[in-house]
Amino acid sequence: MFLYETLRPIRELEGAEFLKAYLDILLEHFLLWTRGGVHHRDLTLDNLMYRTEKNEVIGVLIDFDLATRSACQSIDAGCTLQYTAFEILDVKATGTPYTHLYRHDLESFYWILIWVCNCVENGREIDLNGSIFRPWKTGDYDLCYEKKLRYERGAGKHASLVLPTQNALWHIAVSWNKHIKRTLRPVTEDEPAPWTIATDAAESFTDFCRLLESKEVMYGLRAYRQSGDELLECIEGFLAVVQSYLGEEIGDMYT
Repeated sequence: MFLYETLRPIRELEGAEFLKAYLDILLEHFLLWTRGGVHHRDLTLDNLMYRTEKNEVIGVLIDFDLATRSACQSIDAGCTLQYTAFEILDVKATGTPYTHLYRHDLESFYWILIWVCNCVENGREIDLNGSIFRPWKTGDYDLCYEKKLRYERGAGKHASLVLPTQNALWHIAVSWNKHIKRTLRPVTEDEPAPWTIATDAAESFTDFCRLLESKEVMYGLRAYRQSGDELLECIEGFLAVVQSYLGEEIGDMYT
């Protein structure tokens, strides 16, 4: 007898349930990368699923068709534009070989969160006609890079575009946005991006965990009252699981 696990798309979830499944998958992805040597390299919203166990949602990552067993140089790995890291959009436009790093996948998680907050409602993608997000899907590498960079530099000004049901979740996304702009992005178009940093997966993952427990995220979410408190509880649970799984492995960095 064969038993098949029933998986549903994470896009159906909202609020704390979405964040719980999303963070489950982020940790699963990190463990696969660092302990299993499995590098996914094609993270999209459609690849994030969930199952329900004892009335609790559990995130599940699927679609490992483009996964590799180790870091490798490639110009052939596919990508879904709206979720692709800036550096990869840039090198794909020129056909330059590149090494796909953990932080490239982590940045895809970042873009997935932004997309969900702005473009997904009741489990479905909203009509993007006339939307500033449309070129992220329909443009080429250069156009997508340009439009996403312009959006990212003014993300705080686009809060009115966030779907009402996602306001608390958006606080996490915009806090991540500020952090990425400080650490990864060039200040001016003439200044090269500091893409030589954060090549270590544990360092990048730990940096994300620090962001989640930062005062900016914690205090900001409390302003959303019940919905914010539910997200905070979810974050606290995630960080506790991270400590239980990784312990001394990232203990020196994650303090």
